[in-house]
Amino acid sequence: MKILITILLSIAGIYTAIGLVFALFFVTRGVQAIDEDAQGMSWVLRLMLYPASVVLWIFLLPKWLNAKKSAS
Repeated sequence: MKILITILLSIAGIYTAIGLVFALFFVTRGVQAIDEDAQGMSWVLRLMLYPASVVLWIFLLPKWLNAKKSAS
């Protein structure tokens, strides 16, 4: 049981670490790629988006990549 808990906590830690890095780039650059109305967004709103971006990075990454492809 201890090994299972260790594995699950490791997976959660890796997921969160990836989310933290992703969210930093997403709130500074990626939001504009997905939503054109986000141009000129205040830093307060970006700060509010950060926690959600950390948790939902696995859903936001494909949207960001598809937006990049369609913009090219």
